[in-house]
Amino acid sequence: MKTLPDLWRTVMPFAAMLFAVLAVIFFGSGTSADMRVKLKDGRVLNLPVTPDQIDSVTFGSGPAGPVPAESGAMRRKQPVGRAAAQIKADEKSIRTSRDAEKRALDAAKAAGAAADTARAAAALAEREAAAATAARKSAEEAARAGPAATPGPASALNSSPPVRRSTGKPVRAAGRVLNIGPGKKYKRPSDAAGAAQDGDTVEIAAGTYKGDVAQWTASNLTIRGVGGRVHLDADGRCQAGKAIWVISGNDTAVDNIEFSNCRVPDRTGAGLLFEGRNLAVRNSFFHDNDMGLVTGNRQKGDVLVEGSEFARNMAPDKNGLGHNIYIGRERSFILRNSYVHGAVRGHDIKSRARENRILYNRIVDGPAGAAGYLVDIAEGGRAWLVGNVFHKSARAGNRPVVSFAAERRAAADRIALINNTLANEFDGGVFIQNRGGAAAILINNILAGPVDPATGPAELRNNLIVRNNPMIRPPTASGGQPVKASAGKGPLSGNFIAPEAGFTNPGQMDFSLSRRSPARNTGAEPGLVNRWPARPSAHYLHPRRQAPRPNDGRIDIGAYEYSAP
Repeated sequence: MKTLPDLWRTVMPFAAMLFAVLAVIFFGSGTSADMRVKLKDGRVLNLPVTPDQIDSVTFGSGPAGPVPAESGAMRRKQPVGRAAAQIKADEKSIRTSRDAEKRALDAAKAAGAAADTARAAAALAEREAAAATAARKSAEEAARAGPAATPGPASALNSSPPVRRSTGKPVRAAGRVLNIGPGKKYKRPSDAAGAAQDGDTVEIAAGTYKGDVAQWTASNLTIRGVGGRVHLDADGRCQAGKAIWVISGNDTAVDNIEFSNCRVPDRTGAGLLFEGRNLAVRNSFFHDNDMGLVTGNRQKGDVLVEGSEFARNMAPDKNGLGHNIYIGRERSFILRNSYVHGAVRGHDIKSRARENRILYNRIVDGPAGAAGYLVDIAEGGRAWLVGNVFHKSARAGNRPVVSFAAERRAAADRIALINNTLANEFDGGVFIQNRGGAAAILINNILAGPVDPATGPAELRNNLIVRNNPMIRPPTASGGQPVKASAGKGPLSGNFIAPEAGFTNPGQMDFSLSRRSPARNTGAEPGLVNRWPARPSAHYLHPRRQAPRPNDGRIDIGAYEYSAP
C-alpha cells in the first residue's frame, strides 16, 4: 500500500499538467495567443490555436452545435463551447451577407442594362421628335418656295437632319440666301460655290446645268433646288478629277439635286464626293456616273440619305466596278425610303461605317442589274436592316444578298435583319453572309426563291421560306398549302415554309401582300434587338417615299403589312 507521499508523487505530474491546461484556458499562456474569445462576463480567453487546427468544439461529451439556454454557472463551465457557437453564428452571418451582396450586385447590373436600353429608346424618341420638327419646317419652306418636280409627297414629311456638332468655327445664327439661275447674280452653281460662307443657304432654280462642276468649302450649308428638280449633267466632266460636286465643309444638307454623267479616267467619278463631317442628302437622284454618292473616312461624322434614288452608277466598261452608294469609315450611316437599283459588278450599297441603319428601302437588281452584293457592310460594327425590299437577279455577281464583316471583324459586331422581303432568282443565293463573331439575327423575313437564309452564325425566328420562283404571280384563287412550322431541331426550326409568298404583283416589283398570302398575321414581335426597338413602323412606297405601316394588332412577316384594298 502506497503511502501519502508516494501517492502525491504519482498524482503530482498529472495535477501540474491539468493546472497548466486550466491556466491556459482561463488566464492565457503568457504569450501572444492565436485565438481571442471574450465572454459575456467580461473575461477574455486566449487560445493558442489557429483556424486550420480546429476540427470541432464540444461541451462535455455532446456534439458540436447550438448551445441551449443555461444558467450563469453552466456558462462559466463551458466557455469554449459557447465561443464555438458564436463563431459558427458569425460565419453564417458572413455567408448571408455575401449572398446578399452578390444579389445586390446582380440587381445593379440588371438595372444598369435596363437603364442603357431606356437611354437608347429615349435617344431614338428624341431623334424622331427632331425629325418631325425638321419635317414641318421643310414642308413650310417647300410651300413658300413653290412646287418641286419630285414624284409624290417625297420624303419631306419623313425627313430628319443629320446630327449636327460644332465645327469649332463661329457660325452666324442666320446666313445669307444665295440665289442661282438665269437672271440671278450667280448664273451657275459653280459661280456661287466660291462665294458661299458658313451658314449660307444656296437656292438653285430648277433646270439643267450642263458641264457645270464645283467644290464647296464652307460649313453649315444648305444647298437645294427650288421650283423643281435641278439637274447637274456633268457631260463627262468632273471637279479635280473626283466628282460633279466635291463638298469639303462640315454639316451640309443637299436637297432636290440630280447628278449624272460624271466620268473620269480611273473610273471613280462620283456624282457627289463628301470630304467633310455630317451630311444629309434628300430628294436627290444619282445616275449613270462611275460612282453615285461617295464619302471619306472622317470616322466622327454621320451620313443620312432619304427619299433619294441611285441607279446604274457603274463604270461603262468591264474593268471598273462602281457602287451606287459608297460610305467610308463614318460614325454612322442611315439610308431610308430610297430606291437603289441597277448596279453591275459593284454593289448597290457599300458601307464601312461603324453603325448602319438601312430602313424601308427598295434595293433591287431589277431587269438590268447584276450587283455583286445588294448591301455590303464591309467592316462589321452594328447594323440593322428593317423593312427593306430586296431583289437579286439570276445574273448577279455573288451568292450573298447581304455581306457582313468580310473585310474587318470584331467581337462587338452585331447585325439584325427584321421584316425584310427578298425575291431571289440567283441559283444558290444566300440572304446573309455573316463573317462577324456574333450570330446574325433574322426575324420575320420573307425569303422567296432558291436561297439559303445564312452562312456563318445566325439565329432564325419566324421567317417565311418559299422555295418556288418568286417572280411568278400566284393564282388569285384560294389555292396553296397552309403555312406550317418546320419540325424538329433542324436549321429551320421555329420558322415557316410555304409553296408561295402571295405577293401582289412581283413581275412589276410589287412585293406587297395579297389577301391570301401565308405571311399574314404570322410574324413575331421583335422587341429590342441589339438594344434597338426593331419593330417596323413604316414601309416603302414607290417611288422614293415611305408611309406608316398599318398596325392591326398582329404583325405580318415581310416588309409590308397587308391592307385590304
